[in-house]
Amino acid sequence: MEVGGNSGLPVNNKQRAMLPNKSRVEFTRNPRKDSEGLSESPDLEFEYADTDKWAAELSELYSYTEGPEFALNRKCFEVEFRTHVCDRKWTELDAAQHRAHAMRLLDGLEVIAREKRLKAARAILYMAQGTFAECSSEAEVQYWMRYNIFLLLDVGTFSALVELLNMEIEYVLHQFSSHAEAILNGLFLFFFLQDVSLENIQK
Repeated sequence: MEVGGNSGLPVNNKQRAMLPNKSRVEFTRNPRKDSEGLSESPDLEFEYADTDKWAAELSELYSYTEGPEFALNRKCFEVEFRTHVCDRKWTELDAAQHRAHAMRLLDGLEVIAREKRLKAARAILYMAQGTFAECSSEAEVQYWMRYNIFLLLDVGTFSALVELLNMEIEYVLHQFSSHAEAILNGLFLFFFLQDVSLENIQK
């Protein structure tokens, strides 16, 4: 036990560590300042807001592997579009022509051939993506994306896509049930032949 500082009060070693010490203050460094000069990467800047910028929010909807999907959606749209409109772009049509083509794409969702239904769905997706091949700026893509989505909602695309999704689910379940039935039949045949073989051996 020693007397510490100018107060004359007895202190132990643990209390000594808590007392202000000139040498301790001198050698205490700010680790942040020491590391700033050694950092090879700049600090990340984060903007606090309810939402991110439009382009950043949109980019988060797609993974890096979906690039070819954009080209395929565009191709499906343009093939269908050129069968009805040869000399004009989508962005050059009036509202009545836009609505008429959207209705044609909805009719394509109801055909029997599954491949044609999926092509119509991809063409609709390209519309929802803003028919970007005909746009020259991000603002223009944003405008046509908004316009096309409201048009598609107005003609009943949402309910049509839900019905298409149900059809695809039934198709997958049917394919699975067919494969499952074949597998079960194969297993039954295997066990049946195994039992017959055992009976022959016992005889």
